[in-house]
Amino acid sequence: MGLADDVPWPVIRGGKKVRGRAMAALSLGANLGDGRAALAEAAERIGAIAGVALLRSSCIHITAPLLVENQPKFFNRCLLIETSLGAEDLLSRLQAIELAMGRVREERYGPRPIDIDILLFEGPAIATHRLSVPHPQLLRRRFCIEELADFKIFLAAEDEAVMEQQLEKIEEGEFF
Repeated sequence: MGLADDVPWPVIRGGKKVRGRAMAALSLGANLGDGRAALAEAAERIGAIAGVALLRSSCIHITAPLLVENQPKFFNRCLLIETSLGAEDLLSRLQAIELAMGRVREERYGPRPIDIDILLFEGPAIATHRLSVPHPQLLRRRFCIEELADFKIFLAAEDEAVMEQQLEKIEEGEFF
């Protein structure tokens, strides 16, 4: 259930580029157990990954589930990081954190103690069997759009306009 191909994707534009390092935007979500504690623990674990620096963290949002509605509400937050890791290596480390925190991939879009997604990764788009960046559901998630807009110093002006248009569509009920 991705977006139409004609929707322009936001791209992280580097501010002060450090050689060999890239900016990335992550989303964290949890709806089993203590969601707030899970988000805090995940952010701490992400910040402890060698080659990752946590730059900014959003406030916590409580949101309704999008694709599988018969489950508890989610606690969500976005993180902005800088990393020397490649996107695939970062994904592997994030999935290891999910596993260590009790994530079991049983039901797609189902309840989970923690979910960590790479929303954006500085550089060209990525489409592999393991990873799609920008994240295919990015522009359907209101809290992500709002928080990435707050991280606007890392986005190009045309991307801010895209996010504003998507917020309007969400408010009009066109998306979730």
